[in-house]
Amino acid sequence: MVFSKMDYDLSKALIRGVLRAGMKFPGQFRLPVSAVRQGMSFLATLSDPVADKFVEKVHLNGIPAEQHGGKQDTAILYLHGGIFVAGSAKTHRKIGQALANELASSVFVLDYRLAPEHPYPAAVDDAEQAWFALRAQGYAADQIVIAGDSAGGGLSLALATRLRDNHPEEHAAALVLISPFADLTVSSDSMHSLARRDPMLGKRVLARGGDLYRGELSRDDPRVSPIFADLHHLPPILIQVGSEEVLLDDALRIESRVRAAHGEVECQVWPGLWHDFQLFQGQIPEAAQAIAEIRRFLDDDEA
Repeated sequence: MVFSKMDYDLSKALIRGVLRAGMKFPGQFRLPVSAVRQGMSFLATLSDPVADKFVEKVHLNGIPAEQHGGKQDTAILYLHGGIFVAGSAKTHRKIGQALANELASSVFVLDYRLAPEHPYPAAVDDAEQAWFALRAQGYAADQIVIAGDSAGGGLSLALATRLRDNHPEEHAAALVLISPFADLTVSSDSMHSLARRDPMLGKRVLARGGDLYRGELSRDDPRVSPIFADLHHLPPILIQVGSEEVLLDDALRIESRVRAAHGEVECQVWPGLWHDFQLFQGQIPEAAQAIAEIRRFLDDDEA
């Protein structure tokens, strides 16, 4: 899709305005979780007006998921964002379809259990069960990519460390972390320095979602805040993050810690962009460019 400069500027301004009104402003208040879920579902319809596109409903060891791309030789296990309390396979259909089309892979967007009804370890348990369901379908470990955005990015990293520790032979092809929320202490510098510029998220809503998810564990427990985990011996990692989001430092710190552990990692900071901009396929050109960068990273890793 070709964007004129005027169309591009208008689209960015409209998206920022909608995000501030629909997510940033309400996130300052202690809304019921049901309202957060409804708001995220509504915003998803704005970014993807054709919400009833055909997708295949599947179950992975009993956990519901949506499959995009049909049966392919490689698979992506995708864990959606939503601050651990919201989001679904439906809210993330657009990015699921974009990944399937760009990568020619089967993309499984998992409807893992949400907090507060299902705190830790429910979401990671579901992700692990889905992993082994894909393995049972015949995918080799190195034919599966683990990916996710926001809270799902943190869950992806947590799943990879769990597999390494408990099943070292289960080594994924790669991890793709989009704006990962991996530090439930919400204490990084960017939580403050970018608080005004981020049009979507703030410290208060992230802290609340993290607290509902972590259950009895402390905020810095590596099981729920994988930024504090041992990050040695992980698959190659691609991180994408916007320069104007409060989670910027989560991404940069993961990169730094993986490099210190002598791991393979690439962190792309996209200038002038916000949290989860990849969800806005067809509305800003960078969304499609980011998916193309994921393909480039995975292709390079296979070479």
